[in-house]
This record gives sequence, structure tokens and C-alpha cells, in this order.
Amino acid sequence: MLQGPFRVPSFNGYIPRRMPLLPVLVQGAPSEIYPTAHDRRGNDGMLSRNDVFPHRHRRAHHLPALGHSAYPQHPEEDASLELCGKKNEEKSCIIQRFMLTLQTKKVSNMTKKGKHTVLFICLGNICRSPAAEGIMKSLVEKAGLQDEFEIDSAGIGNWHVGQLPDSRMRKCGAEHGYNFNSHARQFQKSDFARFETIVVMDNENYRAITSMASSESDRKKVVRMADFLTHHREYTTVPDPYYGDYSDFELVITLLEDACQELLDSIIGEG
Repeated sequence: MLQGPFRVPSFNGYIPRRMPLLPVLVQGAPSEIYPTAHDRRGNDGMLSRNDVFPHRHRRAHHLPALGHSAYPQHPEEDASLELCGKKNEEKSCIIQRFMLTLQTKKVSNMTKKGKHTVLFICLGNICRSPAAEGIMKSLVEKAGLQDEFEIDSAGIGNWHVGQLPDSRMRKCGAEHGYNFNSHARQFQKSDFARFETIVVMDNENYRAITSMASSESDRKKVVRMADFLTHHREYTTVPDPYYGDYSDFELVITLLEDACQELLDSIIGEG
């Protein structure tokens, strides 16, 4: 005998739930099976759900488990369930959008309040700016402030996008204990929103980047690397070593070490 919370059809509608059900004997089948007035067995000798509820012809993934209390009693309830499903999907989408908004605001607040963002710029992003990025990261790590900084570099042109820094610059950096391994990318206007300090290497870089600024506040983010020199003030720019010899790369390292230290001190002092 089956004791179940499910409903079964009767001549007068539906029998109330939790009412004892009488077994139905079917030849060749177990003595206690799903109660039904229709003996239409499958190959296994058991009755299907459509046999138990012959008036319902639904796809399998729409059928609730037999005895489920949410099984609809009237056709109108089918539409009601579909409407509820749509409403639940809408609520789920709203919740997901809300959580994404919270995450975005959290990242934005962390960038504004918790991190100093610095972007170094040169012409092609394979000599001076990746070297400045590597030196600045090294100084920040030595100071134990790596969690408080986001440091990157970019180029004005797109000639070397995806490439490692110039081999001469990497070799010179390695001799000074640095690992210049960033990949070149081109500066984008969106970088104005992402970085609070944009450091250029010479006057041509300054003109090119400031010409892309859409507001005065963006333009003020752009500063010259040479303005932070303390021991080599005779230099007004960090010269491009690309067409020079190895000594020109050495000079760039020397100037960047001087300027990056002062830049770091000024950022920490302002913070």
C-alpha cells in the first residue's frame, strides 16, 4: 500500500493529499504500483506518468516528480507556472546586475582610495617606458608597497604592440638587477580614466598625450619624467636611446632610477 503526498485522479476530481491509496493489481506487475484507472504498461511492465495522469501530455522536463505538491490541477495553472518562471528569471537577472554593479563600484573605490595608479609613456613602448615601469615596480616592492600601486607602460605608436622591450634595454636592465619583461601596447584614451598619473619621457610625448585629453583634469594628469630628476637636473628630457649605442641605454637607466625615486616619494607624500 502506498502512502504518499501526491494526488491521483478520481471520478469526481482529485482525492485530497495524504489519503491512503488502495493498491491496484496488474497482471505481471508488482502488487503495489502507481494507482490508476488505466492499465497501459510499458515494456517493463510499469505504468508511466501519462498513465497516472492520462489527461496531461507534457514534455518530460516540464513534468514534476510524481506526487509533487506543485502539480497543477487546472490548465490555467500551467500559464501561471510559466509566468512565475519568467518572473523568477527576471528577478535573477536583476540580482546579477545588482551584484555586478556592487563589484564594479568596489573595484572603482579601491582604485581611487586604495591604489596609486601610474602609467609611463614613450614613443614605441620598447625602451624608456618599459624600463621606467620595471624600475618603479622594483622601488615599490623594496618599499613593501606593491599592494598600493598599479604600474603600467604604453607607447604613442602601435609599431611594436605585443613585443618585449628592446633586447639592448633588457640586457642593460639585467645588469642593473631589473627584469624588463612587459609587452608593448598603445596608449588609449581610456587610460585617462584608469590612471591618476601619466608620466611622459620628452616634450613630443607630452604634446601627443595632452592633445588626446578630453578635459583639463585629464591634461593635468600628464607630467614629464625629467621634472622629477634630483641628481641630474641638467637633463630636461629622458632621451630616446633607440638609435644610439649601449651608453645611451645606460644613461636612460641612470636617469630613470633618479626620477622614479623622486616620483615615488612625491606620490607617497601626497598620499
